[in-house]
Amino acid sequence: MRWTNHPLGAGMWFSLNWKYLLLGFILFRVFDIWKPFPARQAESLPGGLGIMADDWIAGIYAALGLWIARALGL
Repeated sequence: MRWTNHPLGAGMWFSLNWKYLLLGFILFRVFDIWKPFPARQAESLPGGLGIMADDWIAGIYAALGLWIARALGL
């Protein structure tokens, strides 16, 4: 396997703000554990879909939280 480095990809990693990455991770974990509506209900979907849907919903809540944090200038 050959590893390559694309300048755009490398530049994107350097431009990421570690504070927002950390906040996003924390928010995701909080919402994933808390499971606000409709995440808990999504867990009952059949097969692995319920497990994944619960994480998607936690991700949406975390994204909204990050959007609010940025809008407030945090």
